[in-house]
Amino acid sequence: MKKIKHFIEFLFVQFLYIIGNILNKKIIYKFSELIGILMFYFIPIRKKTALKNLAIAFPEFSVKQIKKIVKQNYINLAKSSLEYCWFHKINKTDIDEFAKFENLEIIQTEVKNKRGIILLGAHFDNPELTANLIKIQTGYDIVALVKQQQNKYVHNFLEKIRKSNNIGLVYKGVAIKEIFRILKQKKILVMVADTATAPNEGNLLNFFNRPTYTPIGPAKFAIRTNSAVIPVFSIRLDDNTHKIIIHNKIEWEKLIDNDENEKIKFIMQQYNDILENYIRRYPNEWFWFHNRWKII
Repeated sequence: MKKIKHFIEFLFVQFLYIIGNILNKKIIYKFSELIGILMFYFIPIRKKTALKNLAIAFPEFSVKQIKKIVKQNYINLAKSSLEYCWFHKINKTDIDEFAKFENLEIIQTEVKNKRGIILLGAHFDNPELTANLIKIQTGYDIVALVKQQQNKYVHNFLEKIRKSNNIGLVYKGVAIKEIFRILKQKKILVMVADTATAPNEGNLLNFFNRPTYTPIGPAKFAIRTNSAVIPVFSIRLDDNTHKIIIHNKIEWEKLIDNDENEKIKFIMQQYNDILENYIRRYPNEWFWFHNRWKII
């Protein structure tokens, strides 16, 4: 039964992929809006979690405001899903049709310094598209840390799409040694750190004025390989192009006299603070469906 279910899911993903390659961009985005609205009203997966999270983060918001953001979240999710169809089509010649970059020189500087780099993003707008666009724009050797899909058919299908711009892939949970090797080879690792984590895998840090367990992996990787940590965020604009913002790197190297645990807490608290700032400015862009405040 599970195998049949996975195959049906795979066929549905393939169907969307074919539709995405046939129709033009404007129609695809209109279609995505319809899918998002239908999901909000009739297939409300994790809707209660999203509403709860928004009430925690923005207690000053009305119920109407919160529901409007969650509805837009569903629409953005549908748009991001269908944008997978275009990964193989984008090239440097037409990249302006998809994105504009801010502060790309921050990455370029660290590459010149011959350091490993962790581009620390979030489930903000479309993180996988962001990695692909940076790869196309810069040509740098980029590896993405991604989650393995339980559905093997969908997993294999997505893997081909994810590799279409020659981005390397490592999978969460099985790639610790590989991650260290990538960073020691002065490559760029793209990852996120904005989901809930177990107490034994994270530190209890502040996020929206509340304690929440925050992953510590990115900080450990950076410290043990002397890599730069650069937060990266993408904003979806009204015309569905993306503004990719390269934030100033987290200056953990200045903590010369601090031990590793103190450095880890500094890096990840800085990340939480930067992420919170972007979420407050662009609440529609963050993926509110994760159970981020598990201990509340």
